[in-house]
Amino acid sequence: VAGSIPSFQQIGVNTGSAYQEADGSFTPHGDGHPALTDVTVRQAIRMAINSDELVDKVLLGYGSAGDSIVPPVTVPGARWVPEGEERLAWDIPAANQLLEDAGFVDSDGDGVREMPPGSLEPGRPLEFRYHVRTNEQTSVDAAPFVSEWLGQIGIETEVIAVTSGRLGDIVNAGTYDMYSWGWYPGVDPDAVLSWMKCDQRPPDGSTYGNDDSYYCNPEYDQMYLDQQPAPNVNDRWDIVHEMQKIFYEDAAYSVLWYDPYFQAYRTDRFTG
Repeated sequence: VAGSIPSFQQIGVNTGSAYQEADGSFTPHGDGHPALTDVTVRQAIRMAINSDELVDKVLLGYGSAGDSIVPPVTVPGARWVPEGEERLAWDIPAANQLLEDAGFVDSDGDGVREMPPGSLEPGRPLEFRYHVRTNEQTSVDAAPFVSEWLGQIGIETEVIAVTSGRLGDIVNAGTYDMYSWGWYPGVDPDAVLSWMKCDQRPPDGSTYGNDDSYYCNPEYDQMYLDQQPAPNVNDRWDIVHEMQKIFYEDAAYSVLWYDPYFQAYRTDRFTG
C-alpha cells in the first residue's frame, strides 16, 4: 500500500551565508558560490529540474512532484499551489534565456556560464558543489539527472556524497553550494514556515540552525508573525499562501517531490 505523509525532499542552495549582513543572531561565514545570491540563478535551477521525471525514474512512479514547502498532507486550506505563470515549470530553453538575459554568459565557449561584469566575482564560472547523502539512496539516484539538466543550462556540478551527519556540519559551516535533503513538517504549516526565518540560519559556522539554505527575507519574517494571531482561519490562510508563494519564487529550495509511505500486508494468513 502506497500512502502519503507530510514529507518532502528538496535541493537547497546556499543563498549567501558568506555575504549576508551580520545581525544579533547571525555572523557571515562559509564560502558559498556568489551566483546563488542571485534569485535569477536560483529560479533557473528550479526551471531546469524535471520533478515529474524524478518521480518516474527515481521513485518508480510513487510519490508526487513537488512545489511548495507545505506538502499535500496538511490542514485543509493551508496549502498554496503555483498555477499558470506563477509556476517555475520545467523549461530548459527558458532557464537558459533567463540566465542569458541576466548576463550569465559562456564567454569562453567551454559550456559553463560565468559571473557577469559588476557582480561579486566577475568571470567566475558557475561551478557548484552538490552534496548528496550516502544514507538516502534517492538522494544519490537523483544526482545524475539533476547534474545533466543543470549542465544543459551552463551550470557545472561536482557531486559529493557524504553522510547526513557530515552534511549537517557542512551546512552549518556554510561550506557548500547545493545539497539534497528533506523535511517532515507537521500537519499545520506553522512549523515548516518558521524554519525559513532569518533567525533560524546557522548563526556562526558551528551551531545548528533550521534554515539550511540561509534564506533571509524580512518581509517573510513579518508575515510569519502576522499569521499566528490572525482573527480567523481564512485571514490566516491568505497570509500563509503568500508566504509559500514568496519562498517558492525566491527559489532557495527546489522541492523535488513529496515522499510516498509504504506498508505491506498479506491476505493468505490474515483477513479483516
